[in-house]
Amino acid sequence: MDIQRPYTPPGKEYFFVPHDHPFMGEAQRAQEELSGDTLYPVGIVLVKDGHVVARAANGFGKKATNRHICPRVVLECKTGEGYDLCHVHDPDGHSEPMLMKAAEEQGIDTTGTSAYMYGHWWACEPCWKTLLDHGVDKLYIVDDSHERFSRDKVCAETLKPQFKQIIIEGFDQPFVDEVNRLCQEIGCSAIQNTIGGVPAPRPGAGSAPIARRTPTSISIFLPGATDPSYVIHDHPVVPLVRQICNVLRQL
Repeated sequence: MDIQRPYTPPGKEYFFVPHDHPFMGEAQRAQEELSGDTLYPVGIVLVKDGHVVARAANGFGKKATNRHICPRVVLECKTGEGYDLCHVHDPDGHSEPMLMKAAEEQGIDTTGTSAYMYGHWWACEPCWKTLLDHGVDKLYIVDDSHERFSRDKVCAETLKPQFKQIIIEGFDQPFVDEVNRLCQEIGCSAIQNTIGGVPAPRPGAGSAPIARRTPTSISIFLPGATDPSYVIHDHPVVPLVRQICNVLRQL
C-alpha cells in the first residue's frame, strides 16, 4: 500500500523494516530510555558498517520526569504544525537532529550511514534536511508505522488523564456544564467550586486540579500548587471549554 506521508524530500524515499528488526529494537530501547516527550516518544539509532554507533530520542533526549502539557494538543494543531508553540516539540529537539548531535559528539563520520527511527511514521522537512546534510543515506521506519504510530493511536495511550475531576472557579454554571459535558467524553467530570452559593475551600493538597479564571486568562493549578501548570488564553478556533479539557487530558 502506498501511504501518503506529510513530507518526503524530492528524489528520496523511506525504507521499511518490521517492528521486531534488530536495529528497530535498538531504536525502541532508545525511545524508552531517552525520550523527553511523554506525549509522542520517538527513538532513533545510527547504523554504520552493520553496527549501531549512536542513539538518541526526541524531547531533546532528556528523559521526562513530569508530564508535559503541550500547547499543540491544547490548541489541536495538525500533525507537523505548531512546533513553535512547544519547546519539547521544537524541531531542534526531534530525534533526527539529536542523533546527528550525538554522532558529532562522538566524532563519527555519518556519511553513508542509515538511521532507524521507532515511534513515528514520517520525518518533517527540517529533520530530513539535517539527515541529508550529514550524509545519512537511508531512513528506516517500521513497515506498519502509519498505523502503529498514528497520532490517534499513540495519543489514545499517552493522553490518559490521571485526574478524574477538575474544579472550575470564576465561571457561571452553564460554562461549567459545558466543560463537564466535554470532560465526560474522556472519562472525567467538572464541578463548580461553590457550596451553597459561596466559594468552597480551595483544595490545597486535595486530589483535583483547578481551572481558575483571571481577568485575562484561565490558570490551571495542580493540587497543592501555588504556581499554574498551564495558562489558557482566548483562541480564534479552539474554545476555552475545549482547551480546559485538552489540558486535563495531559495531566
